[in-house]
Amino acid sequence: MKTTTQLKFDKLIKEGFHKILKPRGFKKKNRNFYKAVNDIGYVLNIQSSKYNTKDHIEFTINNGIFSPAYWNGQYNYQGKANPPDFPSEPNCALRKRIGDLTEGTDIWYEITPETDEVELILEMISGVKNHILPFFDAIDSQTALLQYLESEDVEQKLIGFVHVRFIMYAELNMPDKALKAYEHLIADNTKNKLYQDHLTRIAQRYKLI
Repeated sequence: MKTTTQLKFDKLIKEGFHKILKPRGFKKKNRNFYKAVNDIGYVLNIQSSKYNTKDHIEFTINNGIFSPAYWNGQYNYQGKANPPDFPSEPNCALRKRIGDLTEGTDIWYEITPETDEVELILEMISGVKNHILPFFDAIDSQTALLQYLESEDVEQKLIGFVHVRFIMYAELNMPDKALKAYEHLIADNTKNKLYQDHLTRIAQRYKLI
């Protein structure tokens, strides 16, 4: 039998997420939501803390933009013909937690037997409508995703996205840009021989070098 806290968590997922996302075309699987749009997809994941108990639950909200091109180049180890029907958030090309979209710091929410779940549900609805959905809506294609990853702000703050661009450029048949990204990564990782070797194998796979 579920505890009061667990029942509140279930209600929050239903009222704060499912009822908002389902009419907008999102499919639900456990605590994950997914919607395919043009040649990309939107992923929302409600992540529970590994330290949760039945009477104390902490969670955060992970959001991602799924790119079939990035998935195929980075995660398609078995050579499958098609990307997954319901991708996971860790496999997304662009990942942002709710805190990245609001305060700029990591945010975890808390549920206990004393929590006012109505107030927390309203906070979730506000976060989805005012921050998460606008984040998704601003990137509606792989072209828009690449434009975001190429933006100056991202280049300065999130240099790791050069790797994402490298894979996407190679997959989308942009060899000149892919080679430039490869050279950038090699130059920035001179002390990481294993990663350099990994990059070189990828470059060779796409006949860039």
